[in-house]
Amino acid sequence: MDAYLADWVWRRTIDSTGQISLANHNYRVGMPYRGQSIKVVFDRTDRTFVGRLATGQEVGRWVVPEVAPVYIRGVEH
Repeated sequence: MDAYLADWVWRRTIDSTGQISLANHNYRVGMPYRGQSIKVVFDRTDRTFVGRLATGQEVGRWVVPEVAPVYIRGVEH
């Protein structure tokens, strides 16, 4: 599944509270980035989703519980 997710790119716009929505959860990016668009990719090395501005600047890393192996196997939900 990690290889599958690593092939995707999600685009998100940072809302007025400095957050994005990803997999039905809100994740904090920061107020200075309000209104900006970011690309979100899956980093296989640490199993996080990484948000980057168009300049390439990383603005956040988030763990999404729904991609954890224990969640996928149905152990924790």
